[in-house]
Order: sequence, then C-alpha cells, then structure tokens
Amino acid sequence: MKILKVKAYQLFANYRKPLNFNFWDTYPLPPLSTVKGWFHSVIDAHEYIPLSMSIQGTFSSVLYDMQTFIKFDRIRKDKEQVKLDWINKALNHSPVFVATVFDINLNIYLYSEDNEALEKFRQNVTRYSFPSIGRHEDIARIDFVDFIESEEVEFSLSNTHELNYGIYLSKRTSDYLGIRGIHYRMNNKYEIRSNLRYFEKVDVVYADNGVVYKGKCLFDKEEGRIIDLV
Repeated sequence: MKILKVKAYQLFANYRKPLNFNFWDTYPLPPLSTVKGWFHSVIDAHEYIPLSMSIQGTFSSVLYDMQTFIKFDRIRKDKEQVKLDWINKALNHSPVFVATVFDINLNIYLYSEDNEALEKFRQNVTRYSFPSIGRHEDIARIDFVDFIESEEVEFSLSNTHELNYGIYLSKRTSDYLGIRGIHYRMNNKYEIRSNLRYFEKVDVVYADNGVVYKGKCLFDKEEGRIIDLV
C-alpha cells in the first residue's frame, strides 16, 4: 500500500488534552485531531478530506512549567480588573501549570484515497517558514516527507516484533496484537451544527513497549515499524 511518511523533530510541544482546567495536560504524541487539522491547514482545504493515520514517536521527558495566562473572565465587583465593557468581560491573569513533551522524534504515516491531497501536502509542508504541530509555537523540523510502499507482515513466535517506540493503536488492533497500553477516547474530527462543534471520538491505545507475537500488520521495512492506520 502506498502511504505518505513524514518524519519530524520538535524540541518541545504541548499536545493538549481537552477538559483540563488550571492545568494544561498533554498527550504523549500529537492526537489524531491535531495531525488531521495540521494536514488540512497545510493543503488549505476548504472541506473535510477523509484521512487515516498512524502516529508514532519517541521523546526524552515531560517537563512541568508554570506560565501566566491572560484570559477573558467575568466582571467581579469585589476585584480590581481591566474591564472590557463592550463585551461585558474583564481581563484576568492566572497562573497555569503546563506539561511539555521534550525532545520529540515523530514518524507519521498518512493514507487517503485522495492522492492529490496527499501530494499537495508533500509539496506544501516544507514551504511554510515555521511549520508547527500542536500549538503555534510548537515548531517542527521536517526531516523527511515522501511516499513509501508499506508491506503486510505476519508475525509469529519465530518472527516477532519488539515495540520500542510510542504508537497509537486502534483498540481493535491492540486487542488483536495483544499489546497493552494507556486507553484514550480521542477526538478525531468534528461537525459544526448550530455554530457548535460536535466531535467524533475514537478509542485508541498508546503503547511504547511490548512484543508482537501474532497477527498481520502493515509494516515499514526501512524503519522497522508497524503501521496501524486509525
């Protein structure tokens, strides 16, 4: 199967988990919605393009930083605030802990039946002065982007695969391969209805170690990595 492979490096990044308050927690690798949004942004898409991906990578550590956020808040009578009367809000300073993944090497595999979109991404991704994955300031260095031919490999007791890198597996693949990890119900894509975003969720398992003893998988022979297109 023909797949677009992207290798990137980030010194640091926060892949924010939703629904955290006063603490910006992070996923270990960019979530599905982040990569999907990045892809659509790079090709300047005006409509949703169906896309499957396998997000993999390694990092050195996770750091915890304290930052000051300036946010819109409700106006409080008992507190001195900078008031924005035209929107009935006030500016408020608030300390927030931010988890930051450090020294990240990413391998991202993209598949779509829309080959023109993949080709446009391949051409455009290095044209941006400062490509970023995650927040705008999470700058990425693109080390490789090109199409590869993946192959299907069957694993057995005499042909095992050691998982020594992080990867999001679909829950179905995790069960099929017998690989355990951290379960996430992750945002995948959204639809806008009545000016509100409704997210479609996907169950994935993050694993960074284990041995595959059985089952068939797409495989990147050059990198020695399994590919699970979620």
